[in-house]
This record gives sequence, structure tokens and C-alpha cells, in this order.
Amino acid sequence: MQKNNRLGCLTGSGILAALVTALVIVGVALAQGNTLFSAGALNAQTGEEALGGVTSHAQIGGDCKACHTAPWSADTMADRCQRCHADIAIQRTDTTSLHGAIYETGADLSCRACHPEHRGPDAPLTVMSGGAFPHETLGFSLAAHQRSARGDPFLCQDCHGEDITTFDPATCETCHREMDAAFTQAHVLWVGNDCLACHDGVDTYGAAFDHNRLDFALV
Repeated sequence: MQKNNRLGCLTGSGILAALVTALVIVGVALAQGNTLFSAGALNAQTGEEALGGVTSHAQIGGDCKACHTAPWSADTMADRCQRCHADIAIQRTDTTSLHGAIYETGADLSCRACHPEHRGPDAPLTVMSGGAFPHETLGFSLAAHQRSARGDPFLCQDCHGEDITTFDPATCETCHREMDAAFTQAHVLWVGNDCLACHDGVDTYGAAFDHNRLDFALV
């Protein structure tokens, strides 16, 4: 009686075919600079100075390990990011800085949460749409600022312009004049236009409000 061969694909020819296929895949990947496994092209926008020997992510090319870590590695992708972006590593230790304030309350927030990659050479590197940015960690909640005086949802550039790391208090005054010009003018003349000194976006007066600045001091 002839015995059935139960090895299936684990025959000599099956194993050989698998090895040949694997070698072909690896060869093609190496020839294409790992683009076979890439999620998309890297950002090609250049910075003012070189970081880690490059001026853009696109110059990293097919060196996946420059950013990506192996599952068994003690390194994280954030560690790899900060090897080049050393200034961000310093900021994370300073709670008065942008990244330090975020890290203090959102230590599990990854760099990719705000800085996605593999979306093409011209895609923005900072994306915080849909209220993903934890704004309250910087001392001003957006709870009462969901829509502008016109009724449109607020966008980051409505308050920050092209640079999200800066803010001009005059922006508050401009918007609030559209809502109530007379009150806003009188209010600014009375207490000035340093809105963040009193307002935190939630309470009428912020936790840091100094009543002694007014005519009735709480002594």
C-alpha cells in the first residue's frame, strides 16, 4: 500500500520555491531602496539647517531604520526623532515650552500624532485638525471657542496665523469687536489687551487673575 505524503508544501521543492520567492522579494526591495515596503513618499520640505546630516526627511531615502525601530529594540520612534531634533528633546524637559507642556500631561502622545509622515513630498508636517491638539495643557482651553463670531469652526490659523507657536493677543480683540465692539473697546481701555493674563478659556476670570490690578484690591 502506498503511503500518503502529508508534508504538503514542506517538501523539498516547496521549501526551495519559498526561499527563491523570499530572495526575489528582498532583491527587489533592495533595488528599489525599500520603497516596496514604504507607506508613501517622505516629506521633501527643507529646514534652515541640517539635522542629523539632512535638511529634509526625503533625504533619508530608503534608510527605514533611521526612524523605525525593531519590535525587540529598546528604542522608540520618538527616540529616533529626537536624535535629529535635539531641541525638542530639551523642550520636553521644560514644562514652560510648547512640547514640554504637552509631554507633561500627555506623555503617551507620539510624535506622529501631530507630525504624520509618508504622505508625499509637499504634505504639511504638522497636522492638528479636528481638535487633536491638547490646547488646555498650555493654559487656555478651547471649550468656549469652538466657533468664531461668524459661526464657522475655528481653525488653528485663525488665532495663530502661519506659525502655530506664536500668538498675538490683538487677535482676541479683533474677533471680539465683531461680537460686541462697544464692550470690547471699553474693556481693553480698562484692563488692557493682555487677555491671557485673566482668561483661560473656561472661567470668566482665569486662575491667575490678579484682582489687585483693579480699583478694588483683595488685600
